[in-house]
Amino acid sequence: MQAQTIYIPLTNEGTDAWRPVTAEVVSPAVFRLSSQMGADEEWEYAPGQAVAVELRRFTDGKEGLVAVQIAPYARIDLNEDEFRIVNNALNEICNGIDLAGEFDTRIGGSLEEARTLLTRLRSFRVSRSGAGARQNDGQ
Repeated sequence: MQAQTIYIPLTNEGTDAWRPVTAEVVSPAVFRLSSQMGADEEWEYAPGQAVAVELRRFTDGKEGLVAVQIAPYARIDLNEDEFRIVNNALNEICNGIDLAGEFDTRIGGSLEEARTLLTRLRSFRVSRSGAGARQNDGQ
């Protein structure tokens, strides 16, 4: 992954303070923090966390990408067997198990949301090289 410098807000400084840190590009607006926090600092976001960024102009007139929130998604890497287990479990939840009106309570989302996720999972194929799941591009 490509690394880039972004800025993380420091907490408990009494004024706006930013620490330049190294982060891996996940997407154009999402970065994973790869720097380690200094012992005498408190960051708003933890090392290893994925954060959403936006362009900000600092008081000195310079611009930089600033972490503004935890990235609104989770990224996981699965091998072929793990991917199959997740896909099969979600399929059973959506189509096999009758949760008798308790789907939202037990699963934490609606049946429609789970079926949408299952459809998204089916659009991925697992690489036989062990590189994980990749979006199906029709090939």
